[in-house]
Amino acid sequence: MSEENAGYYFVMDKAGRYVASQNPKHDIGKAIFDEPDIQLQKVGQVIAQSTGTSGTEDSKNVYAFTKIGDIDYKLVLVMPVEQILEPMMDNSYLIISGFVIALIIFIVLLFIILTRLIVRPLRRINEHVMELVEHGGDLTKKLDMKRNDEIGMLAYSMNQFLDNIRAIVGNVTSQANHLNENAELLQASAEQTNETSKRITTIITDMAERSGEQAEHVRQVLTMMERTGEISEEIMQETVKTVHDSSHLIKAVQTGQRANQASVNHFETMVISIARSTETIAQLNNRSSQIGEIITVISELASQTNLLALNAAIEAARAGEQGKGFAVVAGEIRKLAEGSERAAEQIAELVGAIQADTNAAVKTMESSQQVVNQQNDLVLQGQQSLEEIVQKVDLTTQSTLRIQGIFGELSTMSHQSLKTLVQSSQLIDQSASSSQEVAASTEEQLATIDEMTTKLRELSELSVFLKLEVGMFTI
Repeated sequence: MSEENAGYYFVMDKAGRYVASQNPKHDIGKAIFDEPDIQLQKVGQVIAQSTGTSGTEDSKNVYAFTKIGDIDYKLVLVMPVEQILEPMMDNSYLIISGFVIALIIFIVLLFIILTRLIVRPLRRINEHVMELVEHGGDLTKKLDMKRNDEIGMLAYSMNQFLDNIRAIVGNVTSQANHLNENAELLQASAEQTNETSKRITTIITDMAERSGEQAEHVRQVLTMMERTGEISEEIMQETVKTVHDSSHLIKAVQTGQRANQASVNHFETMVISIARSTETIAQLNNRSSQIGEIITVISELASQTNLLALNAAIEAARAGEQGKGFAVVAGEIRKLAEGSERAAEQIAELVGAIQADTNAAVKTMESSQQVVNQQNDLVLQGQQSLEEIVQKVDLTTQSTLRIQGIFGELSTMSHQSLKTLVQSSQLIDQSASSSQEVAASTEEQLATIDEMTTKLRELSELSVFLKLEVGMFTI
């Protein structure tokens, strides 16, 4: 018998997918309804709809199937029709009987094996879940099933679920701790508020008792404010008189300023005239210096000419008769050179005298200009002093006017203060009655705070209870 005609088995889930198969042509995880063989698809529908142990057949094979334990898996045994009919055709009943017995033993063994591979792992998962449901338990324990089939996926999903539950329990525990801490803080704050409210009640009672004393003080302040208003009126009258006197003083100083300004203008004109004269004399002195320089050049030329004439006369004497005419000319030139030199010396003496007189005039003009400048400075200082006096007087007037305005505002404020103090006296009386009302409200608030403290205590107890509940789990 060929291997293709031999029988085999496979296990399928309720969706018709292959979970395990002896036939290598079956793909694990593939549904029997997706097989290309239409007859095999129909057999799969019959097996899926069956709820117990049964059988069916097609033109090629006979199928025997049964449900595995409490899970919704089906064990299917496939036997080719040809393999079943072959012993009959050979009249080999003993062989058939032996085969049937072997087949039954095979099915029993297969059932035992599948129970170990599928039912036991599922029972472990079920026991683990029931332990968590009934008694709580250790959420850190995980199902150790390293399988790649649906059971392994179920164990992985269960581990993920336990991780999520552990995270939730951890968050609940953390929030319960925060809730307990906040409840304790609020309770302490409520107690402190209660103490503060009691102190406020005491203070308000004292304020009500002192309202009478404040009213007496206000009446005394009213008397002083009235006297202050009278003094302010007297000071305002004095400031008006001061402003009037300052106006007359400013007019007198302004008259002196105009006269002083005329003197300043006259001195400025004199300074300009002296400066121009000094500049003219300085120019004349410069021209005299230039003439002196020219005369010096002429004297040097005359000296050189005389020297040349002397040399020419010596040369003419050496020449004898031939040089007599040249000697005569050289003598005349020498005389002219000597005359030019004497004239240049006289002119130099005159220029020197002119320069000395010019320098003296320049010094005199400079002295006069210094005196005029000093007088002009004195006049300007007097002008500045008058301007400063005007400014000081103006500032004094402005300050007096500001003082007058301030005392005017002070007078107005005094009247307003009187009104305000009268209103304050009335408000003090109202404050006494309001203080009593606030004391009553504070007592009501104390009762509310006591109730809130009780609720916070209950909230703290609730957080402790929540911690105990989630404390059954180990995370």
